[in-house]
Order: sequence, then structure tokens, then C-alpha cells
Amino acid sequence: MAKRIQSQSKREIIAVALTAENTAILERLAQDASDLAGWTISTSAILRGLIRFADRQGPQWARTHLQKIVEEETSRGFTWGGYRKGAGRPRKEGQAHKE
Repeated sequence: MAKRIQSQSKREIIAVALTAENTAILERLAQDASDLAGWTISTSAILRGLIRFADRQGPQWARTHLQKIVEEETSRGFTWGGYRKGAGRPRKEGQAHKE
């Protein structure tokens, strides 16, 4: 009878809010990695890899590089559950502005 092997690290399932642009980038990165590896690489594996990569770079890298990217993301106005008040919600094509 085969033994079940339990993962060394337990995984938590979390929700992440992504824009359509972010999702497309993530899917492209996963496809590129899959093409290179010769097997399917999930978007979750890409996210975990990016998190580990950022962590390994150290605090100086985070301050000089990551902080700029995070500021760009937050300045777009998207926050959990919607858009920041006053940042303006992008309108869908053909949608009229409500006064």
C-alpha cells in the first residue's frame, strides 16, 4: 500500500485582486516558464517564485526597486474591494459619465 506524502509546508489559500493587465502578464509568465520547462507551470507557482525572488533580494533592493513598482500600482487607485475614493474608476468603453 502506498503512503501519502504530506507537503513539508502547508499552503494557505488567499485571494488576490488583479487587473486584467496583471492577469495577462501572470498568464504569459506561466506560459513562458511552461514552454521552457516542458511541463505546465501554474500561475500560483509563478507568484510563489516572484515572492521568493523578492525576498532573496534583501531590504535594499526592495527599497530601491520594489517600492517604486508598488507606488505605481497603488497610485492607479485600485484597492481591495474597488477603487480609492477620488482616484476615479476607469469607465468601460461606451459608458457615459454620471453627473
